[in-house]
Amino acid sequence: MRAYSASTVIRRTSKAVLRSFFEHEKCMTSVDFNRDKLYEIQEAFRLMKESDRMRVEAIMRDVFIFANSTEAMTRLVDEINANTTEAEREIITDLSHAKSLYDKAFTIYLNYPSIWNKACVFVQADILPHRFWTRYANLPCRHPRTDNDAVKELGQSISGFFWKKQIRGNKYHVVYERRTENEHYFLVFLSDYTNNYDVWEENSDNLVSRFESRPLNMVIIYDEQKGILEINAYGGREVYDAIAGFFSSVILASELDMKETLTSTYQLDHLMFPENKLMPMPDCGVMNARITGMDLTFTRADRRRCHKISIDKGAPSENLYEEISPFLSDKSISNVHVRLVRIVLDVLLDGFMREMCIEVSAKTCTLRSVCDELRRIGGNYIGKVGIDDQQQLNLF
Repeated sequence: MRAYSASTVIRRTSKAVLRSFFEHEKCMTSVDFNRDKLYEIQEAFRLMKESDRMRVEAIMRDVFIFANSTEAMTRLVDEINANTTEAEREIITDLSHAKSLYDKAFTIYLNYPSIWNKACVFVQADILPHRFWTRYANLPCRHPRTDNDAVKELGQSISGFFWKKQIRGNKYHVVYERRTENEHYFLVFLSDYTNNYDVWEENSDNLVSRFESRPLNMVIIYDEQKGILEINAYGGREVYDAIAGFFSSVILASELDMKETLTSTYQLDHLMFPENKLMPMPDCGVMNARITGMDLTFTRADRRRCHKISIDKGAPSENLYEEISPFLSDKSISNVHVRLVRIVLDVLLDGFMREMCIEVSAKTCTLRSVCDELRRIGGNYIGKVGIDDQQQLNLF
């Protein structure tokens, strides 16, 4: 995802929607959004009181994330359709003619605040780096403890581990959210190492030094139906195993036996070969399937390298394999592996065609960010094509 820019958000949003947003936030009341030019609106934003600008930019950053992720926006609309009355959904119907996804995101923020706020919690987890995820299978399939005492005890256990091992994390905060009937999120915030930051003093031109301990974030996701635990954290296997153990003993009231618990990964390397190209599976509801991107890793001249391949959604699969072929035939290249694959599925759901985009790496899959029906179909499909070849460990 590209870097956030307030100028981009303002430029890509219609003036009518910007007016509604800033009126709601009680800012930029002197701007005439009907007559003022774009540069005048941007200049007025630049000259806002700093505290007001920082407050609205926190919202604009979330708008930026949703507007630049088709999957996140689709899930957000699905949540509205599933949790509102027919009359309340009329706003979503009107949004089909919105100028841009920025208009749609701002309109949802203004009209569905509770759904928006909850979605913002989950989208932050959805965009975390792929390489820091790991997942454990074969945990007890039981309803987790989510009461305040259990959440606090989990935080204390993780905090104590980091404080003893790394001399950080002595302060902690844990937030629990339930995303679906079976999927539970625990967002953990620990105090990181203290650092010295130079910051601009509010409402002045003074640069001051500030000692801060910013949060060290991690996410724990548990699927009670499948007994699957996913963790996003920094620190490698020792940290993952410790967090999994604390979660099992505190939240599941079960001691974790690593001999019985399996670390599960997705299988991607077979997708490099044309004989394994993705095919439709109408019995699963998948009417068309194609790979639109693939990240390859390989060794050349004793150095590990990465190459990103991307093709248009409408391009034939042969285009992808033509780009992969040199990496498989070049004798100076070895240890070729697929690090990440981008898949687009055309799914027939309730009589309507839906496009579903999935990114899969060895340790994680973006299917968690789509609605339950699409998640089930997509999970079934990637199991049948050998990506999630351990059916007993299937997250979906």
